[in-house]
This record gives sequence, C-alpha cells and structure tokens, in this order.
Amino acid sequence: MLTKIINGWKYDFSLLKKDTLLLLMYSWYRTTMRTYKTLIPYYAILCIFCYGLRKLNSSLFKSIEQFVLTVTLFFIFVVARPSVEYKNISTVLNKVKTHLLKSYFILALMLLVIVLFYLIPMHTYIMFFCSSLLTVIINTSLLFSTLFFLDSHGSKADLIASLKKGFWMSALNIPIVLCGSLIPIAAVYMMKVLMKYYLPEFVIVMLTMPTVIAHFTILYVKLVHDQCDLYFGRNKL
Repeated sequence: MLTKIINGWKYDFSLLKKDTLLLLMYSWYRTTMRTYKTLIPYYAILCIFCYGLRKLNSSLFKSIEQFVLTVTLFFIFVVARPSVEYKNISTVLNKVKTHLLKSYFILALMLLVIVLFYLIPMHTYIMFFCSSLLTVIINTSLLFSTLFFLDSHGSKADLIASLKKGFWMSALNIPIVLCGSLIPIAAVYMMKVLMKYYLPEFVIVMLTMPTVIAHFTILYVKLVHDQCDLYFGRNKL
C-alpha cells in the first residue's frame, strides 16, 4: 500500500510538466464551454423560476436554495462527464431513474455536501482550506465518487464501490488533489468578490460550478486512464 501511495504521488508531479499541464488545461476549457452551452436552456428557465419565486416569497426562495443547487449540480455532472451519448434533458432524466432513485437519494446527499462546501463564506476559504485538509479530501472524494457512480450501472453495490474508489483516488493523489482544489476554490472566491454586489451568493456558486465540475472531470478521466489497474484491474484497491 505504501508503495502505491508513493508511486501515486510521483505520478502526480509528472502531471505538472508543461505539455501535460497545457493539454489538461485545454481539455478543461473545452469541457467547461461544452457544459455551459448545453446548460444554457436549463439556466434560463431556472433564472426565470428563481426570480419569480423570490418576488413572490423571499423566505421560501431562501429555503430551497440548497435544493436548487443540488439539482443543478446533478445536471452539471451528467453533462460534463465524458460519454458518446448526446447530452440533453432526456439524458439527465434517464440518469435520475438509473442512478439518483436507485441510490435511494444517497447520491443527492453526496451532492448536497459538495454544494455546502462551496457555500462557505468567502472570507473563510483560505483558513478553511489550510486548517481542514481532511475536509478537502472528503469533498474531492465525493466528487470522484459521483463520477465513478455515474459511470456504473447504478446499483447499491456500485455506489459502495464508487465511494471506495473515490476515496482512494483522492488519497493516492493528494498532491494533485490539493493543487486541483485550489483552482475551483479560487474561481468561486474570485466570482464572489467580483459579483457580490450584483448577484446572490447561491447564483454565483451555481454559475461557477460547471467550471469546478469540468476541472475535476478532466482530472478524473486522466487518473482513471493512467491508473486504471488500481481501480478496475487485478491490482485494484
């Protein structure tokens, strides 16, 4: 096990080479743009719904913010993950039936924890990141676990296996996980600083989440491709 951890950390530093890093950044950009493009109709409908609800009942709107963000995050995961199928509303609804419902909403709880992580007040981000390494790893594990689960058949056994794989992907790649976590935290933090006088906090998080999920999706694909034997092969953990 120690050998696997050391090899994993060595591999992480190899990802910081110029050519590899540029390729990952380009893939991140492409995935982000594709995700935003696919989600434009959903965002438009959601903005109209939220605006109307806020005008009618601001307290009710406040109480469902986390629910709206959790649903949005599920949409983003389905759209951002790589697949040969065309991404549209039927794709999302199919994933609701095959994964969200079959997981007895445990997947929804995982997504809610991720949402709460990015709703942390912006002035505590740096202190939170530095003082709670374990929390960052847990959040990243849930991100990876969600991607593993969406790539599975959606059974309860798949959910348990996905949680295990997500944890080990984070633990075996701590250097790149920490570096990778800084990017989305910085993106959300910057947007909160720039837009805090114009948009509610939950809207800012909702608009920046495609960037965050696209980033971790590209990292997930790269790690699965290069470390496939650890998660699916004979030497799997």
